[in-house]
Amino acid sequence: MKKELLKSIIETKSKITVLADESTSVGHKSTLCRDQIVFLKASVDGDMEPIAFPLDLVELDRMSAAHIKEQIMGCLLKNGFTVELLREILIGFCSDGASVMLGVKSGVGKLLQGDLQASYYGTALITDWSLLLTRHWM
Repeated sequence: MKKELLKSIIETKSKITVLADESTSVGHKSTLCRDQIVFLKASVDGDMEPIAFPLDLVELDRMSAAHIKEQIMGCLLKNGFTVELLREILIGFCSDGASVMLGVKSGVGKLLQGDLQASYYGTALITDWSLLLTRHWM
């Protein structure tokens, strides 16, 4: 189902918002691992309500904004998006509000905005994920 959604989003050039949240888990060697859950929110056919769905889980080796941004970009590219397409369709980035994510000078959102040369870019601070996944962001 995820592949069909992605194919439709890419073919119709639907506007998307990237939602990211950090989680901590125990790795194979009993060490704590930090992961980033990446969601997409998009209106797949332009007529229906936007839907949010989990895109991928990426492992974070470091907690720097540059590394997190590279992991999110890698996730998007791995799932069929191109930089050119993202410049056209990515309209927002949402996270839990940590300064590494939403920092004004060098947060992940700001780095994505710079890399994708977005003319409009919005960030949102919502800590209640159930609210985030049900609100209209587009």
